[in-house]
Amino acid sequence: MAEEPPRKSAAFAAAVLALAVVYWWVIFRWKPLNFWIEMSVASSSLAVISLFWNRKNFSELFRWRASFVPIGILSALVLYGVFLAGHRISSFILPFARGQVGGIYHDLGSGSPLVIGLLLALVIAPSEEIFWKGFLQRTLARRFGPWQGWLWASLIYGALHALSGNFMLTMAALVAGLFWGLVYLRYGSVVPGILSHSLWDILILLLFPIH
Repeated sequence: MAEEPPRKSAAFAAAVLALAVVYWWVIFRWKPLNFWIEMSVASSSLAVISLFWNRKNFSELFRWRASFVPIGILSALVLYGVFLAGHRISSFILPFARGQVGGIYHDLGSGSPLVIGLLLALVIAPSEEIFWKGFLQRTLARRFGPWQGWLWASLIYGALHALSGNFMLTMAALVAGLFWGLVYLRYGSVVPGILSHSLWDILILLLFPIH
């Protein structure tokens, strides 16, 4: 498939990233609505923009293999284990860690677990993978190379979460961004990342919270 000129892609990526900064500021600072509504609107609109930009590359972005299913499940379980271990270690060495992790869950607000689960699995997780990996990481990789693209996209994702003022959330976003960025880097498709992200969200936010 034909690619957009690099300079044009960089300008568009910068504009969309600026929109993402506004969205994350609204979510973490202004907080006008329920967190799940805010995140669903922000992530899905960024994903739609990304898909429109990459409309000539759908077959590449959503390349499917049957092996992506076990890869998605296993990687979600591995990441959950990393976070569980990280929470226990950080709670031991950082006096503020446990309180900040509890604050993350508190700030998510309330809602029907079924509705939240559906939003996580069908809207938020897929949209984040489409935007952060299929659009931003892909664009940065074309400009700087695959490894630098992975690193910069992950750092930006983590940095936006610093708007929350919560160190543990920022580190969690950075670790998760690096992890799913590697999945995308390895397989060149957003499908395994979407499966992994969706399952991990449900595990750590609904089924087996770590706080």
